Amino acid sequence: MLRDGVTILVATAFLDEAERCDRIALLNHGSVIASGRPEEVKRLVRGRILTIRSNNSRVIATLLSREQSIGSVSIFGDAVHVVCDDLSTAEKRSRQLLEKNRIEWQQMSETPPSLEDVFLSALQENGVETSSGPTDLTGSAVSSAGNGTIAVQVRDLTRRFKNFTAVDTISFTVNRGEIYGFLGPNCAGKSTTIRMLCGLLRPSSGIGTVAGFDILRQPESIKQHIGYMSQRFSLYDDLRVRENIEFYGGIYGLHGAHLQRRKTWALEMSGLREHQDSLTAILSIGWKQRLALACAILHEPPVLFLDEPTSGVDPLSRRRFWELIYAMAESGVTVFVTTHYMEEAEYCDRLALIYNGRIIAAGSPRELKNTAMKETILDLHCQNPQAMIDPLLDLPEVLDAALFGAAIHITAADGAAARSTVTRRLRELGNPPTSIRVISPSMEDVFVSLIEREVRQSGSEPGPVSK
Repeated sequence: MLRDGVTILVATAFLDEAERCDRIALLNHGSVIASGRPEEVKRLVRGRILTIRSNNSRVIATLLSREQSIGSVSIFGDAVHVVCDDLSTAEKRSRQLLEKNRIEWQQMSETPPSLEDVFLSALQENGVETSSGPTDLTGSAVSSAGNGTIAVQVRDLTRRFKNFTAVDTISFTVNRGEIYGFLGPNCAGKSTTIRMLCGLLRPSSGIGTVAGFDILRQPESIKQHIGYMSQRFSLYDDLRVRENIEFYGGIYGLHGAHLQRRKTWALEMSGLREHQDSLTAILSIGWKQRLALACAILHEPPVLFLDEPTSGVDPLSRRRFWELIYAMAESGVTVFVTTHYMEEAEYCDRLALIYNGRIIAAGSPRELKNTAMKETILDLHCQNPQAMIDPLLDLPEVLDAALFGAAIHITAADGAAARSTVTRRLRELGNPPTSIRVISPSMEDVFVSLIEREVRQSGSEPGPVSK
């Protein structure tokens, strides 16, 4: 379409998607708070970004957020972002605190800001509170069911529909208090797996437990000890906020004083105490999301299933929502997330990628990027990048080339060879690169690379892959 001269306007809540645009405008309450090319907008961020990568990211974020001299602290999966004015001071103080508290970390370095960093920084400069504030989950003690170290465990789980195998002998374990992401294209088997884990669909074969209950013999017990939040939130728009809470409390068997205590807690946790008499229909998507989460955990389940929980939600509401999820995981709740939002996948402790009913990769986001992604990603900047795609794809060293905003992302088996060949070819075309460098793969790079590798090895046609 771009080649045909079509102008495209894109409205999106996903800032990694905004990175692909030529120019962007960040909006808040009807006002433009930043605009320009993505690389120009990123230069508007207040301060510099210190990134600390660790398996203890939630502990580190909690510790550093208490130190006002360091700067603004946010979690991105296994990474902690510190927005600071003085990078060396922030790094020195962070090292001192981590060493004093004997907290291990793998990497500490400056990184370029993401668009989400820019967006949140711009909101802060406009006086908007970007944190959800203190998250009190003490009123939501985890149910005694499943108090062991393993919350979900399946082995050789299979589901067939006549001659079609939707889930094919998958096995995995999810630990108590862990945030586990389940990724895959449409029709990969995610929903079928979730239905089996929730006790809604009987497996054809295989075994498993959820919250300590057998998925074959105790499906009704499983339903009483899990929370489930769907993409559409499962709320009744014609009920008031408090009526939705009371309705779900009744479904979960809460009555009298116990229900009243849980309703009070849910209103406080969701921040809707002052709006409890408002019709649910008039709430923003972000408020509906928090209300749906409160309803899903009214009965204090040890395991929570989230199905595409932040689809269509703005970055600020998404950030606040994940702060609640992190707090729940810290309190011992196991969170099982299905998502197509690749940046959101990085918020999980561990991930499993399912394709054609089989798990083809699993591990932490960092492990998948470092080990599962065999190819190298090159970030290329040049004039008229759209016209350069086809010449680059003709090069044998280039496995793939795709526009990424004003840049081209090149996938190559041999990064050094591809860099040399690409540079030479562009010079021949009279369009030498402005810059070409190796970058760390994103979760989307890993996702697409693994599925394409699976397609090549199996010789099958690729299924419908989101984004």
